[in-house]
Amino acid sequence: MATQYYRPDAAPQVVVPPPQVDRDQRYLFNPVVDFLCLGGSSLIILPLILMVPVTGYQEQVAGTMLIIAHLINHPHFAHSYQIFYRGFRIKAFTADLGRAMQVRYVFSGIVVPAMLAAFFAFCLLTADARLLGYAANVMALFVGWHYVKQGYGMLMVDAALKRQYFNASEKKVLLVNCYAVWV
Repeated sequence: MATQYYRPDAAPQVVVPPPQVDRDQRYLFNPVVDFLCLGGSSLIILPLILMVPVTGYQEQVAGTMLIIAHLINHPHFAHSYQIFYRGFRIKAFTADLGRAMQVRYVFSGIVVPAMLAAFFAFCLLTADARLLGYAANVMALFVGWHYVKQGYGMLMVDAALKRQYFNASEKKVLLVNCYAVWV
């Protein structure tokens, strides 16, 4: 809280205390929203998707899924990039975080994007559609891996909020299952 100085010429101000935070809160938003956003909505969505007739609706379903993915993924990626690149110069080029983190930031924030740009420029210049197809397969592989790690992380955060921790063998079983579903 900022220090308040007395000024005789200023009008009196009412200082409102900050709202009390419930330290016993065991969820991110509320129990229903957490359940739906952490996978529970698949119990509703998947049966609905299975009811859509296969013939005659492929284009509409594909178009709808593309729009939904666009509305969900692009803000997610944009926010992730904002988090990563905010204060990037300080993170990457000062010794505040240590040498290992500096190398990771430079590699992830400069080298990899430059390599990707060079790769796609090469694909465009050589008109190599097969190479782009391989790149799409590699991207699908890494996106799946990312979702496995992200889903596992959300499970761990939810468990920590509920103070219901997993032991090492339970975590291993969960990770093996996650990776098996991904593969």
